Amino acid sequence: MKRRNIGKILAFLLVFIFTASNLSVFANSAPPPPPPPPVPRTYNVGEPNPHSRSTNNSFDGALPASPEEIAYWNAFWRTHTIEDVLRMQGFTDTQIAATFTPTFVPFNQWIMVSRFRYVGQETGITCGAAVARMSLYTINGWAPNEFTVLNGFPRLTMYPEGGTTTRSLQSYLAEMTRVWYNRIYDADQVVLTKALEASIRMHNRPSILQVYPQRSHGFPYDLNNRHFVATYGVSHAQARTWFAIADPWGGYNNNRAWELFTLDAENLHSAYIQNGGILW
Repeated sequence: MKRRNIGKILAFLLVFIFTASNLSVFANSAPPPPPPPPVPRTYNVGEPNPHSRSTNNSFDGALPASPEEIAYWNAFWRTHTIEDVLRMQGFTDTQIAATFTPTFVPFNQWIMVSRFRYVGQETGITCGAAVARMSLYTINGWAPNEFTVLNGFPRLTMYPEGGTTTRSLQSYLAEMTRVWYNRIYDADQVVLTKALEASIRMHNRPSILQVYPQRSHGFPYDLNNRHFVATYGVSHAQARTWFAIADPWGGYNNNRAWELFTLDAENLHSAYIQNGGILW
């Protein structure tokens, strides 16, 4: 009798373990839920950009960094990690572990930047000003109109003949918010994912990066120009990291489906421009 009971118990445990493991795999492989809507969208505020609705798309809205800038920051990141920088900014090892350790990351839940506001660009090349305004709304609670933002950029920008640089955005946001974004070039997928997630979960601010939007990379449209987008939410599902994307190009084209969408880290890294950089 005892052997039979032991056999029954072992058989029950095997069935239970098999069922539980399958349920766990099924739960973690479910697609992430759609991100909750951000605070209301904003287009023109106050005096509009006098070049608004310009159809000149022959120039890039985002510009590459100089070789000297890239060499400087690459040298910095060869001796520092994302975790090192977060420690320098006052975060504890416990806080860092809670952000990056898989066992602490909730599956199928979106973690969003609070106070985020979507902003559409007003011309074909002012995506940089639009993502800057998204950051300003998040950090300061307000933002000037696009033309004022453009006039405030350091003279590293080439508007109206072209777009702006990641360095110019970093300098402008530091001046307007007293918040210093971190800058990275040539990021691999692991570094990109950690940087964007840290910006959202630890700094509670959108990250900004340069991309080539293509349907082959998961974007809802094709654009053969350098372009800025922002990320404002992160989720984990299907053994992947997903980001909520805010794309100012959608506002310019009056296309809601192009404004807010999700991309997994692999596709986002495929679209990311190495010499354009990331602000996180």
